[in-house]
Amino acid sequence: MHKINGIWAVCCAVVMVACSETKFVPDGQYLLDKVVVTTDGKYPDVNISNMKNYVRQKGNSRWFSAVKIPLTTYSLAGRDTSKWINRTLQQFGEPPVIFDTLKAQLSCNELQQALVNQGYLRASVNMNTTTNGKKLKAHYILHPGEVYRIGNMRYVIKDENIAELLCMNDTAQWGLHIGDKFNTDNLNQERTRISNLLTDNGYFLFNKEFISYTADTIANSKDISLTFILEKYSNRS
Repeated sequence: MHKINGIWAVCCAVVMVACSETKFVPDGQYLLDKVVVTTDGKYPDVNISNMKNYVRQKGNSRWFSAVKIPLTTYSLAGRDTSKWINRTLQQFGEPPVIFDTLKAQLSCNELQQALVNQGYLRASVNMNTTTNGKKLKAHYILHPGEVYRIGNMRYVIKDENIAELLCMNDTAQWGLHIGDKFNTDNLNQERTRISNLLTDNGYFLFNKEFISYTADTIANSKDISLTFILEKYSNRS
């Protein structure tokens, strides 16, 4: 009998906590209870943990990855903020995160751009929501598609002295190569590499902003025609 009473008490406590979480959620709105990010297939180079950083809204913080103690603490407060106990509970607690459709759309846009930056130029993202009472689960689904790669590459160097120093006619001097993923990290690393090389050789005012690039898709393929352009160097700031 004591065991049954204990189980009943636990169940009641769980129900009370669940109800209290939405205590301050206005009618017609939802508590963002959970956020999930997945892909539509296997993409080993798409890091889901990193992609979650592009989601504008996260749910309330959880302790030990399960219990939303800060939200529960906030929800234990009464609505009369003239009482010190209610103010104290709200101060030490955390207000409910109300689902925002605008932030959700911005999250989809930023997730898509992040995939494009990784070389998935035709990527798309959509979001599904499911509700349970006043609680909502947001599920962002990534559709990366096929990754684009460098199909051919060349360097256009407008300063003859720099061209002679870099020797980009020799592909062994390139920081990128045919077949590499076309993504912004690789492009920026190459710009930084060239800039550092020139700085080390006396071009102290040279920086990667002097290096631009153009990229064109190659017809009927997932290849990119890439051109790095180095502007003429000036020793004036």
